[in-house]
Amino acid sequence: EGFISYLLQDDISPLDFHYAQPLIVLKNSEKKIISYEQTDFTHDMKERTRLINRVLMNNWADLDLPHSQFTALKNQGIHLEEILYSRRTVYRVFNNSTFDEGGRFYGPWWQSIPSELRARITINGKETVELDYSSIHPRILYARQGIDCPEHPYDIGLVVSRSWWKFA
Repeated sequence: EGFISYLLQDDISPLDFHYAQPLIVLKNSEKKIISYEQTDFTHDMKERTRLINRVLMNNWADLDLPHSQFTALKNQGIHLEEILYSRRTVYRVFNNSTFDEGGRFYGPWWQSIPSELRARITINGKETVELDYSSIHPRILYARQGIDCPEHPYDIGLVVSRSWWKFA
């Protein structure tokens, strides 16, 4: 009853709602969510994720698009208005029943928009830039081993395409 009367207020807005998701999600090898023991480690992870979410909520990520483009996207089944207000925080997902695998952040709207719209993201009204680091993963591995990275790190002398190595 209290919720219904809240909804009937004149000053309600999409900002009054947000998508509730656990801060830490542990999945088994079948990708089903499983419970886990609360430890100092999981508590610290949750606190760091809360801190990230506070920063996200204290800044405004938006899309610099004219209304006509929002309408055109809506006609294509992409409902940006709904997610811009409600999906502004992150949660972490770990896989294979362990905190050793996964740990990626999920949840915010900018992860699910079409890639061609990412150049239109603004933060607090300022333009953003999406950086693309060429061959970042092999370069990190070379650096960790203290070895100079070759000009073409995917070229290791085998006759296979770069895309095979990148996605294998």
